[in-house]
Amino acid sequence: PVSKDLKEGETLSSHFDCEAEGNPPPKTVWLKDSKEFDSSKILTRTDGGVYQLKTMNKYGFATATVTVTVGLLSAAEENVEVREGGSIVLKCSADGNPAPTYEWKYPIADNVQEITKDGVSTVNITRASSSNDRVYECHAKNRYGVATKNITLTVGKFTFLPRRGV
Repeated sequence: PVSKDLKEGETLSSHFDCEAEGNPPPKTVWLKDSKEFDSSKILTRTDGGVYQLKTMNKYGFATATVTVTVGLLSAAEENVEVREGGSIVLKCSADGNPAPTYEWKYPIADNVQEITKDGVSTVNITRASSSNDRVYECHAKNRYGVATKNITLTVGKFTFLPRRGV
């Protein structure tokens, strides 16, 4: 079996070139869930899954299996800022069929809490300090693959300057 990550808006035919020879010339079809699938159809996230490419003529057939994942993560990179002592919520959401599970990678700290609810996974940071200044990795997984989002958090010290002429 072959695995392929495609983006929403692409087609199977733009990524897979199938040529078959035979006498009589064979017919080639894509199947998903045992039903014919139009390989020129614009893919959406719900089109992820296992596909069979079947080539046949009156003398027999050959098949190939392809696992397709269509667009999991909302964005792959993000940069965010929070003031020292402030709070921030880092969000990771993904679409997939089946729905993905989430795994975050970051250093454990008392002021960091991870929550997943309604298909969105968040890391909530309160009383931010320089120890929270780092990259937080979110991995969205389902049986067809894994997608990763990196969120770079910068914790800054802000100085308030008095207005002139007051």
